[in-house]
Amino acid sequence: MPALLTVSVTMVLVIVAGTVTLSAQVWCGRAVNSEPLIYRISTTLNYVAYELGVQDMLNNDVVRYAANSWNQAKNSGRLWPVLEKTVVGSYDVLVSIDYGDDADSICSNDSVLGYYDSSEALIAICIPPFEEGYYESAQHVQSTFGHEFGHFLGSGHLSVPSLMYPTDSYSVFGIYAPNSNDKQNLNDLYEPCYGSGGPPMCQWPPYICEMSASGGEPV
Repeated sequence: MPALLTVSVTMVLVIVAGTVTLSAQVWCGRAVNSEPLIYRISTTLNYVAYELGVQDMLNNDVVRYAANSWNQAKNSGRLWPVLEKTVVGSYDVLVSIDYGDDADSICSNDSVLGYYDSSEALIAICIPPFEEGYYESAQHVQSTFGHEFGHFLGSGHLSVPSLMYPTDSYSVFGIYAPNSNDKQNLNDLYEPCYGSGGPPMCQWPPYICEMSASGGEPV
């Protein structure tokens, strides 16, 4: 089931009870930190942003800032892989949009802002909230992309103030980048990969392997 990010105001909420510290097993496929994880931004994203007149909030730079916010934790003992953008060739996850106009679409639920689908290697931001004028700023949109990149890296939802809070962390806490709670959570996930100072022992990437949650599947 894809991990969803939901709104935190007057629309329907999806709340996760309890604190989920580790929500995904370390993935199979290749060694942690042996090379960056590659994301690619769909050309559709900028086209739709221009069409809706929200290109100041929805654009490639906002996606890049969201990814880099996880990378910037490197100097504070980051154990998870670097996220790197490509414009051509293969990638580990595609960043795109979902119009929500299909009844089967997750984004047809007007409480959902975005999702990460590991089976499709897809991070999608929902378009209806833009059409409804929900977003306040580029940082607000960055918080949605950053949340979904967190799921891509293996994080589940956290019940403490964090980017990985199950509802809109920007509206609730003003958070649009990983904080100490987010960093500690991912470090706890990846720390067993490193043994006693030796090379990374864990294998991945995420879209190949099954998610297993300590507190239930993220929603």
